[in-house]
Amino acid sequence: MNPRGFEDLTQGERDRLMANTRFRELVDKKAPEETQAEVSPDSRPQLDIEGLRGIASTMRALNKIADDTRRITTERADKITPRKLRWLWPDRVPLGKVTIFAGLPGQGKSLATVDIAARVTTASKYSDASNPLPPSEVLFVAEEDDPEDALVPRLMAANADRSRVHILKAVRVSGQDDTLRLDVDMNAIKEFLHHHKEIRLIVFDPISNHLGRASMLNEQEVRATLSPLQEIAQELDVAIIGVMHLNKKEGLSAIHRVGGAGAFIGVARASWLFAPSPEAQSNQVMLPLKNNYMRKSSGLAYRMAERGVSIESEDVPMPFIEWQGESDLDADEVLSVPKKSEAVSNATAFLNSFLAGGARDASDVYDAASVTGISQRTLDKAKAELGVVSSKKSGGRGEWSLPDDQPKNASEG
Repeated sequence: MNPRGFEDLTQGERDRLMANTRFRELVDKKAPEETQAEVSPDSRPQLDIEGLRGIASTMRALNKIADDTRRITTERADKITPRKLRWLWPDRVPLGKVTIFAGLPGQGKSLATVDIAARVTTASKYSDASNPLPPSEVLFVAEEDDPEDALVPRLMAANADRSRVHILKAVRVSGQDDTLRLDVDMNAIKEFLHHHKEIRLIVFDPISNHLGRASMLNEQEVRATLSPLQEIAQELDVAIIGVMHLNKKEGLSAIHRVGGAGAFIGVARASWLFAPSPEAQSNQVMLPLKNNYMRKSSGLAYRMAERGVSIESEDVPMPFIEWQGESDLDADEVLSVPKKSEAVSNATAFLNSFLAGGARDASDVYDAASVTGISQRTLDKAKAELGVVSSKKSGGRGEWSLPDDQPKNASEG
């Protein structure tokens, strides 16, 4: 295999190599063959050791040139004209910045972006503030759902002006359609915004789908990918909302539950958590994780309601956000609230009912629970939660009974 030179690499490969400190460590010493996969897992084809050393030599030459030409520049603070921060949604979503909406699936974070988009396109007021902008346009980069049966009907339910909403279909590359990639498509985004100057909001849902070759777990790669997006937002006065999921690492602070690298929160100037409300079963809450410019720290309560939308001559119910007012709940506390499993709740209700008339044979309890689809493990959890008394009768027969033979409310404990 012939070694490849630096000029033979794609721009993405060059950028990855130049930023990869592990690669520098490997090429500065004799690297064993088994480390080659660690060096360039995404290269096409993989480089051999001699190829790596050739590139390293080129890199060192480039770095020496850079060392000789890089100079620090500054600007005096008294020469900078201050300007007021502008808002898309006052005190919640700033213009010219990246904002993160994070939460578990099904908590309405995508619906919230639709609600905001509707207000942007119609200049209608927000639930807690007036709308500071005239009717403007929105770009949705949301490829997980079909627009025909998801995004567009939801825009209708939110009363958006759909003529002001652009929905990304694809990025054309040499006559072929490709997904939008933030690591290579910044110029394409900028060009589109120059042709659509009334756009004030871009929604990436989810933003992790559009990182290209950048790993969502790599701090440097995420920051290198999102920082140019932040620059575009600031230059063209556009708010950018990136939708993200939470990771499964319970016990962390809320801000560290956002999936992927910490750079997502680091680059964003505002971040919001969408989660179930512990105060009202049918409600959710939008709570601040981070806001560099926010004057107030309150969140908002909301519920996901339904509204009929006319589709193919039928009235089809579609979800929309119904805001309920301010919430002073804390994001860390909300995520730390233990969530009782629905299966255990059902088993608890079963035991309350089955044992309400008095003690029953343990075998009868297990048999009856099995018939209703409750597993032995789940039943044992419910038994412990209720404090069910287990006793031995003649012949070693076991019996279960409620504490003091008084049914205990299933919502307790």
